[in-house]
Amino acid sequence: MISVNPVVARPHFFTGKPICPASRTTGATAATTRRRFSPTSANISAKQIVEHVVLVRTKPEVEHSKINDMVNNLYKLSSLPQVLHLTTGPVLRTQSPTLSFTHLLHSRYESTSDLEEYNTHPLHLSVVRNFLFPVIDDIMVADWIADDFSGSVQVGPGSIIRVKLLKLKEGLSENERKEIVDVTKGLKQKLSLIDQLTVGENIAQARTKGFCIASIGVFGGLGAIHALDAQSAALNDQKDGVRRFVEDVVVVDYAVPAKMLIT
Repeated sequence: MISVNPVVARPHFFTGKPICPASRTTGATAATTRRRFSPTSANISAKQIVEHVVLVRTKPEVEHSKINDMVNNLYKLSSLPQVLHLTTGPVLRTQSPTLSFTHLLHSRYESTSDLEEYNTHPLHLSVVRNFLFPVIDDIMVADWIADDFSGSVQVGPGSIIRVKLLKLKEGLSENERKEIVDVTKGLKQKLSLIDQLTVGENIAQARTKGFCIASIGVFGGLGAIHALDAQSAALNDQKDGVRRFVEDVVVVDYAVPAKMLIT
């Protein structure tokens, strides 16, 4: 059984600054980092998008009806004007030696300020407090700015989303962190099974558990995921390229449902 701290009602997840361990070479101050990634200064270009992922584990004793209520009310957040895309539901599997999650929420925004407005919207605050926090015992959040975004902002029904989160070792340089991001981005060119891939540094404020590099791969279906996992050579090359920098990894697979369950 994994020991977790109680979930405290603090729904404001976004800060706008990366949470990777401090660089040993750049000497960048926290104030510099805040200026670089603050919601007011990080204006997202047409080729960029802001990803928002929330992973939760529901309490084993919670009634199924209350979990359905959680999912249905989270789906209602897709009606907020800041939201470009939102999907949520049970995960297919979690690959991690230390963590386990039961449900995922993935949404997209044009800018960090839009994500900030979403996080502070009264409907979002109400759903988190009344339907999410009462039924979960663990949570992790990742937000990142995805550069060179291409393709549809919407992720179609039947698609598979693979979320990968990396916790880095202490003392990595800025160039080493950039190498991790670049190696992960390179998978899109090596593996045609990946329909869409975004990668970036986690800028969430809290509940990150120290995982500071995040990525999402979008696949056409389960067959594509199985075929990807069978292509061990390319995947092993990617793992070998970043293994020496990484302390822990979480991988979560999620199937986008065919239709929403809003009632």
